[in-house]
Amino acid sequence: MTGEDLEERAQRIAEAGHRDVIARLHAALLRQAAEAGVTLPADELERLAAAAGSRAGGALWRRALAGAAAGELGVPLGEAVEHPAVVRAHERVGAPPYVSPGRSGADPAHGLRIAAIHLGGIEALRVGERDIELRLSAAGLDVLKRSTGAPIGRLEWGQIESVELPRARRGLRARRRRGFELRVATERGRAGFELPGVTEEQLKDHIEPMLERARGAGGHR
Repeated sequence: MTGEDLEERAQRIAEAGHRDVIARLHAALLRQAAEAGVTLPADELERLAAAAGSRAGGALWRRALAGAAAGELGVPLGEAVEHPAVVRAHERVGAPPYVSPGRSGADPAHGLRIAAIHLGGIEALRVGERDIELRLSAAGLDVLKRSTGAPIGRLEWGQIESVELPRARRGLRARRRRGFELRVATERGRAGFELPGVTEEQLKDHIEPMLERARGAGGHR
């Protein structure tokens, strides 16, 4: 699959997944309104669904996107969940980071995967490269090619001297608040990545706790 094919499929999956999430929220809101004996006007229903969608968790979004991708790609639902086109679609809709059940909690070795943009420091990547994702695990910080899952490089926790998560220097998109960056320093130099679409809530609820668990499991102080 070429980069162009991936982007086109990811866009279709993102649109279909978004429709699915909103439809699920419509049904839930209408059910709640009926139970309360309230009638929701169409415009109010849309407003409430949009607000609920912006707060929906990564697991709900990934299920909806994987369902859309299963038909689009002709693959089983379980395989669609981790397909590169679904990962890209997940980023496109701005959903919270997704941690699959087998990759979280008491087994931090599997880690948390986050879409990223290279800001510098990795010789094998050009500055601004977007076809990458980061995986935080007990083994270290892995840089992967998002479209294929192929490994690009790894920094083990013993090599990393510091990790920072500052605000990005600029907004990634017009009308959107600045996101965050991940900056790491080793004795050989520094590397930086922009984390598109990651909000402060997602950082505190998902990334920082996973980073602490992974670093602790990896024996890094």
